[in-house]
Amino acid sequence: AVDEWAGRLRRAGHQRRCQGPAAEEAYLSGFRASAKPADALRLGDYYAEQANWSGALAEYERAAGQEGVEIRRSSALIGLNRFREAADLLTAYLQKNPKDANALGQRGLLLLNGEIRGANANQG
Repeated sequence: AVDEWAGRLRRAGHQRRCQGPAAEEAYLSGFRASAKPADALRLGDYYAEQANWSGALAEYERAAGQEGVEIRRSSALIGLNRFREAADLLTAYLQKNPKDANALGQRGLLLLNGEIRGANANQG
């Protein structure tokens, strides 16, 4: 199944390069309906590699419950300039997983961002 999805994603990239984004989406839409959460996670990673953050976020939301999806979702939110939502997501995640170094690092970078410091100041 892993090799099958890798082949599908290579084919989707080929479609995008040769025929454009619409052809890529048409190709992937046929697989999206039958995708399991693990497949949605892989598809989200594919979109993230293309810097298609809205597509990545949609797939990461469908992949809920998969290991590492929260970090990926927060990265997609950051890519969409939705810093506050990313910070809230990471805060909730860190309450359950306080030793996750990736989440701690990403949350720390968000705290360095001026928008988040200002937003957190309003929380009291």
